[in-house]
Amino acid sequence: MPETVRVRVPATSANLGPGFDVLGVALRLANTVTVRRAKAPGADAMAVEAGSAFFRAVRQRAFAFEWNIAGDVPRSRGLGSSVTVRLGILHGINRLAGTPLDDDEIYRLCAELEGHPDNAAPAAFGGFIVARPDASYQRSKSPPPTPSAARETRPPSPPRSPAGTTRRCAVASTMVCISPTARRSSRNSTGSSRPG
Repeated sequence: MPETVRVRVPATSANLGPGFDVLGVALRLANTVTVRRAKAPGADAMAVEAGSAFFRAVRQRAFAFEWNIAGDVPRSRGLGSSVTVRLGILHGINRLAGTPLDDDEIYRLCAELEGHPDNAAPAAFGGFIVARPDASYQRSKSPPPTPSAARETRPPSPPRSPAGTTRRCAVASTMVCISPTARRSSRNSTGSSRPG
């Protein structure tokens, strides 16, 4: 079993348009979480919580671990920085423990820790995802259409009701574009933890 594991986790954007707590998408920004066995436990609350949830799920004796994170996902800006920490730690200690959980089980643990799956699912699996409250999810196999492609699907004239009145439907669409070459912030955080 490895002594050190590095996990790259993408940033996410969730609550897209009307999809509050349901729609999420992985972005090109990412953090890398490094997890290794340690001799002394740490006190970082998020790491302790993730470790405790993991060891309860696998029913293995807890071991001390330390972690650090580096990358381009800014904290507290709505881009899933907490998911990069939790998911990175869960995957890291899973590998250190001999991989008792599969990717789907890790995702479900992360969604439970986050309190909702709309950030956890795209961080775990990438792409554009519809995530339900029970942590089931559906991943889109193709990206959303471009505005010009969406316009081509419009009918040439609005449909008419039997009474001859025109029904007009407006569809609102939101496109979020984040350029990886835009202003970036780099950070390094460290911590260690022994789950309780």
